[in-house]
Amino acid sequence: MRRILAVLVALAGAMVVLRRGLRDLSFAQLSQLCAAAGFAGSYLFAKRLSQIAPAGLIVAMMSIAVTLLLMPLAIAVWLPVSAPQILWLGLTVAFEAPPTVTRPVRFLQLVWASLLGTIVFGEPVDP
Repeated sequence: MRRILAVLVALAGAMVVLRRGLRDLSFAQLSQLCAAAGFAGSYLFAKRLSQIAPAGLIVAMMSIAVTLLLMPLAIAVWLPVSAPQILWLGLTVAFEAPPTVTRPVRFLQLVWASLLGTIVFGEPVDP
């Protein structure tokens, strides 16, 4: 019951963010909802697998599965990677923080996104 309530609260939060009723839902917004459901499913699947398989095997299996499932979509819109993009990727890897540091900050993503939208794009925050 707790998990079902948590899912319902999360969906209600998503509807607040999407402002359903104040504007039409676009394909991009619906695809984000589907992606969120997919991520939730993969996390639950990985959690169940962690009871019977080592973490390294689970990461390898999930990586291979995602690569194979998304490859046709990626090939359809593939663009070559530029040298500056490789440099930025290398810098990201070099300065990557451990998950124990970044995980608490993830809960503030909506706050940071709202501030960024207000400061950079001039979008007011809804009450």
